[in-house]
Amino acid sequence: MPSSTRFKYTDITPFAKCPSCNRMIELESFTDTILSDGRKCPFCFIFIEKKEIISSSEKYLKTTNGLRSAEQTESYALLPVVFILMMLEPGITYFFDWGKYNVLFFLTLLFCIFCTLGGFLNTRFWLTQFGMFQTNDEEFTIAKKKVGRAQIIWVWANIAIAVWLVIYIKFF
Repeated sequence: MPSSTRFKYTDITPFAKCPSCNRMIELESFTDTILSDGRKCPFCFIFIEKKEIISSSEKYLKTTNGLRSAEQTESYALLPVVFILMMLEPGITYFFDWGKYNVLFFLTLLFCIFCTLGGFLNTRFWLTQFGMFQTNDEEFTIAKKKVGRAQIIWVWANIAIAVWLVIYIKFF
């Protein structure tokens, strides 16, 4: 995919960072900038080459997408607790009323297995896509740590559900 088409289908306004004054320049018509050899910074009036504009814009776009995706991934970090509580309720009911909730317990267990695996894979995907990305943005570094913590939570949830599954298979 050519560099000029990378920004066509996003809802993020492309910016480039001026290497001289370090200010962000909004690229109103990015295709005009790509077609020309470069553009002048409106703040310090230094000419910025096309290659620098493209690499800076791509870095900004990837950072913004990573932050947006990390917020979504982080918001799911409390779901493992919900899934574990969902597993406990039919299990406790099952112990008090033998056989009545066996199917409910099994279906809840399957639902929780798929959801926790999905949560783990979501964090794994984020770390694969954005984990090695180098930027000096502090927010991105914090987001990386939060997604890493969320992955640890999902791993422990998967372990807890695996233990429940072993208990279910062994005793019922």
